[in-house]
Amino acid sequence: MKTALLLMVAVIVADVAPTSQDLHARYGQSDVERFRVRPDLDATVQYGSDGCLCQVLLAEPVSVTEVPSNSTLVSGDEMQAVTDELAPPQLRGPPNQHRLV
Repeated sequence: MKTALLLMVAVIVADVAPTSQDLHARYGQSDVERFRVRPDLDATVQYGSDGCLCQVLLAEPVSVTEVPSNSTLVSGDEMQAVTDELAPPQLRGPPNQHRLV
């Protein structure tokens, strides 16, 4: 039943095809966005009430209709490089407040 509902919603949305600007005009600014930071790595970012970056989830790209799996791991070096791009060390708080999950 859930699959049929999802397909129906996808068909309806594809028929109307709102743009990013349409959605922002209707619902306001997003508090979560997803970016492709590497060909094999997405960053899903969440903003705080002040509009500043609050949380980042780094993971392999997954379609919104795809069931996520644990098939691909990112190297520690690659994860550190992306972390440093998103939050340069000199702009971070004290090390004991950092939390990599």
